[in-house]
Amino acid sequence: MVILLFSWLFLSAIGQILIKQGLNQLKQYDLINNLHQVYIIKLIASNIYIFLGMLLLLLSILFFLICLSKIDMSYIFPLGSLTIVLIIILSYFYLGESISLSKGIGILFVLSGCVFLGLKKRKYIN
Repeated sequence: MVILLFSWLFLSAIGQILIKQGLNQLKQYDLINNLHQVYIIKLIASNIYIFLGMLLLLLSILFFLICLSKIDMSYIFPLGSLTIVLIIILSYFYLGESISLSKGIGILFVLSGCVFLGLKKRKYIN
C-alpha cells in the first residue's frame, strides 16, 4: 500500500513539474489573452512536457483511486500534502526556483504533520 501511496504522490508532483516546464517554454505566447484561438490550444497540446505531465497526472489519479479504496480518507488526504513538499523540492532542482525561509518552515510543518499522522493507528479497508 505504501508503494501505491508514494506512486500517487510522485506521479502527481512530477506531472505538475513537467506541465510547468512546458508552459515555461510557451512564455513568448500570450496564452491568457489568446486562449480562444485554436492555434494556442494546439501549441499547448503539441508540447511534449505538457503532454507527458498530463499523462502522469492521469496515471496519478488512478493510483489515488486505488489508495482511496484501501485507506481511510482521513489518513490519505493529509498525506497528499506531501505533494506540496515534493513540488517545492523538484521546482528548486529542475525549474531553478528558490526555496525561501518561509517555504522551508512550511515544509517542516507539513513533514511534522505527516509524522504525527503516521503515529496514529492506520485503518485499511479489506
